[in-house]
Amino acid sequence: GNRVQNTDPQRFEQISQYALNAASRPGDHDTQIRNLAVVANLGPQEVPAFVAQAFTSGDATLRRASVESLERIKSDQANQMITRALRDDDENVRVAAAKLLADQSRPNAVNLLSQTLAEDNSETVRARALLSLSQLAETDPRAASQIAHAAQQNSSAEVRDLAAKLLAASTNHSQGR
Repeated sequence: GNRVQNTDPQRFEQISQYALNAASRPGDHDTQIRNLAVVANLGPQEVPAFVAQAFTSGDATLRRASVESLERIKSDQANQMITRALRDDDENVRVAAAKLLADQSRPNAVNLLSQTLAEDNSETVRARALLSLSQLAETDPRAASQIAHAAQQNSSAEVRDLAAKLLAASTNHSQGR
């Protein structure tokens, strides 16, 4: 992966092209899931067509795997897919999207996670949004503010408790510096 990419970029590109071509071939459900994982490891510049196709699948497991495959893809299309995934009918797809938003290079991550924290009907998704916000809070004070707000105002006692624990851990961490 990264070692080959850093030491021999041309070889990495050849391997990547081969793997992406192989991954784009149709296969059974498990093969499709593995192929989507290949994309996550390679991190191509753009979203491959078979990833976009899996993203629109009626199969929630394929949609979740397609979102996870976007981990190293920083294109506008990938960012738009992650944003749309936050509104997916399936909770696991939304959790995968919220997890990816912890990456600081994703535009509007704090705003999207804050909206998810406030509006999603799933405690699991809201908890993942909180965890992602806590990762972003190290460099973005708006994220810390959203966690504090959730500790006081979230409709779920479990989410409020998690937010309070994240705030306490953050306070202890900053005092220990």
